[in-house]
Amino acid sequence: MKTRSYIYCLMAPLFLFLLSACEREGELFIKPVKAFKPVTMSGFILGDTLEQYFDGEKVRELYGRVMVPYSQSQVAFEGNEVKMELRNKSNGETVYTQTLNLQDDTSKVPPFYFDGKKIAERYNYPQPQGDEYLINFYFDFPDDAPLVDVTIEVDEIYYDFTQNPFMINLGTTVIPLLSGVKPGEWSELIRINMPEMEKHHPESFFQSGIIIRNAEKKQYYIGNNRDYSFIQASVPDMYATEGKVQCIFSGLSQQGGQLVLTPQEDLTQIFR
Repeated sequence: MKTRSYIYCLMAPLFLFLLSACEREGELFIKPVKAFKPVTMSGFILGDTLEQYFDGEKVRELYGRVMVPYSQSQVAFEGNEVKMELRNKSNGETVYTQTLNLQDDTSKVPPFYFDGKKIAERYNYPQPQGDEYLINFYFDFPDDAPLVDVTIEVDEIYYDFTQNPFMINLGTTVIPLLSGVKPGEWSELIRINMPEMEKHHPESFFQSGIIIRNAEKKQYYIGNNRDYSFIQASVPDMYATEGKVQCIFSGLSQQGGQLVLTPQEDLTQIFR
């Protein structure tokens, strides 16, 4: 499957124009720069890539989590203003425009969320009631990727240091969460209900994790390997007294020839 490249921020300062001025037929074609000013930007983009333009010049493409601190990006002002645009790569539509002013010490682009079609101030999600754990998922996988089943797997573990290996798995309980989630779309927001678990050893404990499977083959999603099919999200235990909401985005990338579920982001931590 073809995977996507995820770009989080520009790690070197962004200079739109050169410092020196040159003339061509008596007209400046590289204009002198009045000043460089830092610009900050943060947000999240999915569904389609956004292209960033300054005064009509494309400077970069953005997808996934956007984090541009003021120390890592600067805009060159030829005049008193610079026009910044975010355009949808697939159709060229401008989805956001902002005028940056030379008088401002720092230019800040307000936080934003782009769902592939329109831009908003934030990704909205409900607040938990009581001790409820709510969760949904967005799997940013290729178009030909199979549907996704989401489960919780609970291992009952205990340690016996007289054996090798000393960690003993007494058994695994599989708890279905969602079936047939379509990549490229947010799943429904569901509540995690954990059943009571009975111990089979006085010194054992339970270890839980969220795992995804291929909905068609009923195998672990990445190479039929459980470790590679793990989603970074919290599961409530019997002592949980406070609720939580998690909106999990998972990408799919190649690392050293191996498919891995990365990046993984909880949008509730980005849009608090």
